[in-house]
Amino acid sequence: MSQFEKPMALGLTAGGWLGMILCTGYAIASYQGASFLSRQHLAGLPTGWKLPTWTAGNTLALVGLWACQMATLWQLRCIGSTLERFPTINPQTVRAFRRLAHALLALTVVALVAPAPHWAEVPDSVWMTLRRVDFPTMFQMSIACGCVYLVAHLLDESTRLKQENEGFV
Repeated sequence: MSQFEKPMALGLTAGGWLGMILCTGYAIASYQGASFLSRQHLAGLPTGWKLPTWTAGNTLALVGLWACQMATLWQLRCIGSTLERFPTINPQTVRAFRRLAHALLALTVVALVAPAPHWAEVPDSVWMTLRRVDFPTMFQMSIACGCVYLVAHLLDESTRLKQENEGFV
């Protein structure tokens, strides 16, 4: 392993773990924050603003979004772990990148249909709202997903060529 691969692999692994911790904390804070805000701040709600009612559907959407985020971050951690244990071009790395692309695709689809909690700041207070992902964010997620699929395909082709060349030697 070169001097650049080890820090990159450790960074991906640590980033995956840190992301999973932060996403879980955000999900818990969003769920608890919505129930707190809906009980105590209804009187001061500005005109045109509505607090979300926390229904089973909203809870299911939040759990589904959280699960897709966890899957994506877990696959990022798996790539770091795979790069630590194996050489860069191998079938395990290809599978890890392909699984990351699948997880990103699932996250993109779920984010499209499931409303996510957002904190909205209005004068003198902060409100919890539920909203779907906007078009620019969806476009960026789709591009990222396509790029990861492309990297997985290029790694797969590199692995195939490497095995073919080793057969000649």
